[in-house]
Amino acid sequence: LQSAESARVAEESRRADEERAAEIRAENAELARRQDEELAALPDDAPIEEFLAHLFIDKTEEHHRKAIERIRALPELTARLAARLENEAPLQREHVLNFIAMAGSPDPAWEPLVGQAILRLAADYRAEAKDLSIGRITHVKGLAWGALLAAETFGPKRFEKEARELRDAVAAWPNEGPRNEALAVVDLYLAGRPLPKE
Repeated sequence: LQSAESARVAEESRRADEERAAEIRAENAELARRQDEELAALPDDAPIEEFLAHLFIDKTEEHHRKAIERIRALPELTARLAARLENEAPLQREHVLNFIAMAGSPDPAWEPLVGQAILRLAADYRAEAKDLSIGRITHVKGLAWGALLAAETFGPKRFEKEARELRDAVAAWPNEGPRNEALAVVDLYLAGRPLPKE
């Protein structure tokens, strides 16, 4: 009797798990469909940040592929990326660099944008190391890592000069743990070794 009851409970539990898994798959499919519709509905002249939001981690790899294809086809893309890289918030600039890192073979016109973005990020680290209340360096390691993932798409150590500037700026960060994590990423780039993707 006890064995039969255990088997019945186990079967009910298995069925409930399968039903919940089916619900989650359906919810995910609906979310992906909505995201695809939102991307398709964006007019070409929508702000670039609206397109870049389709590369956030809450989207699927398939959606990222569609978003990259759509962004690469936008008119005046390089000028729009350059304008967005003028944003004072490093995180907003990182969204542009994330696109460049994810876009596959980079447009050579993006190369000076990446170099300038790294130098600007270094200036942000320097300023905030002196006054943490500025609050723009939202993730000490992550911002450096994101910039260098974009740099890496142009070949190993292509931005060595800029990366050295970034390293010097990160080295002045007052909090040892985050500073050391960020320096480890910069040092990987400077050594010509591939950066981790995750």
